[in-house]
Amino acid sequence: LTACGQPAMSGPTPRKHTSQEEEEIVMSTLRRLLHAIDCGDYSTYCELCDADLTSFEPEARGMLIEGLTFHKFYFDNAQSNTPGSSQSTVAHPKFTLLGADHALVTYTRIKQAVGADGNPKESASNETRVFSKSGATGNWICIHFHRSNV
Repeated sequence: LTACGQPAMSGPTPRKHTSQEEEEIVMSTLRRLLHAIDCGDYSTYCELCDADLTSFEPEARGMLIEGLTFHKFYFDNAQSNTPGSSQSTVAHPKFTLLGADHALVTYTRIKQAVGADGNPKESASNETRVFSKSGATGNWICIHFHRSNV
């Protein structure tokens, strides 16, 4: 028994990740999140975002968005969610670990897509995303983002 009268945990204590490992995990999560957006995969998007996600983005006209309902509209009504019809590139990322359970990533997102006319089109945005370790799973999830078109 522990000092608090609880049964002692058996097995090895999980190893904590280094800052470099945490950065790799968060950046991988970010890439999965952007891929889910590009492919219209709302299920994966929900897995990688907090249910109470907050955001500032051009479509909201300066208003704070709370929750996932606003974003679901775009997943449900995208002109093309065919895998491979769009892709995002993360350019010049800057990663900052904010304590053990929060991280900040800023970057320029370059999006390439195929337009309705079949021609390629590009867009760019500056994005900031805040990630937090989920208490339930210990996985990194996005809890806030701010996106400004370039």
